[in-house]
Amino acid sequence: MKFILNSLNYSPELTGIGKYNGELCPELQKIGFDVTAVVAPPYYPEWRIKSGFSRFLYSQKVDNGVSVLRCPLYVPSKVTTIKRLIHLGSFAISSFFGLFSKLFQKPDVVFFVQPTLLCAPAVLLFCKITGAKSVMHIQDYELDALFGLGMMNDGKTAKYARKVECWLLSKFDAVSTISYSMMENAIAKGVSKDKLIFFPNWSDTDFVTPSVDGNALRMEWGFTANDKIALYAGNIGKKQGLELVIQAADKLKHKPEIKFLIVGTGSHVSELKKLSTDLGLKNVFFKPLQPWGKVPEML
Repeated sequence: MKFILNSLNYSPELTGIGKYNGELCPELQKIGFDVTAVVAPPYYPEWRIKSGFSRFLYSQKVDNGVSVLRCPLYVPSKVTTIKRLIHLGSFAISSFFGLFSKLFQKPDVVFFVQPTLLCAPAVLLFCKITGAKSVMHIQDYELDALFGLGMMNDGKTAKYARKVECWLLSKFDAVSTISYSMMENAIAKGVSKDKLIFFPNWSDTDFVTPSVDGNALRMEWGFTANDKIALYAGNIGKKQGLELVIQAADKLKHKPEIKFLIVGTGSHVSELKKLSTDLGLKNVFFKPLQPWGKVPEML
């Protein structure tokens, strides 16, 4: 089977959608699929193009048996609503040409990962021309996030955008997503149940196990055996709502044995650090994104 992944994120990104895409494609290749990935250069969650990759040029190489086509991408140094939309739009345009360069490959399936929804029209057109089956895999409802966070006004524009979203969803041969609540949301947006697939994210239970001893890392980071540590690890963006963690730390600052540890990077780190400093909190600690080999020990 010829399979094309179309997604903004891919390996070697260590967190989020890129990690899952970067594990999915090689596994499909191993079981006999002919896999092509039309993706952006790695930039997440640092919001900075990784060294060795170009933001302006297309590039193609074989990685773990997968033919990976990298498409140009605009990545803002400071993320605002307008710049985020330009960022998403830049990939929608560049990946349009990247995807259509595979026109004569005659794929059987195009697996499109949302975000970004802006790529959906090109995927549907490509599948109509080639006869490929179209699958939208929803990792994140980006319109819900934009309007829910107040990044765009939830007025007439929102109403129109939601109608377009529902129409696009209805045109895919199948829609998959990662949780039961997100499946219910898809149904509410008009996706018929017979098109819907439950496709959750996964964990490597041989890699992360209860038997791992984290005491050495606890000591290295200055925590005692009696400390109770609440950990958040991953992307630190506005939509994660991590102000709630800072507020919890403020409520519990009279209990010095309770520590709050935020590990990761993203566009909202400086705001959270400032909030913690302004509140004079001594029980909140920030660490950068850790090497993958350290994750079991950290957890």
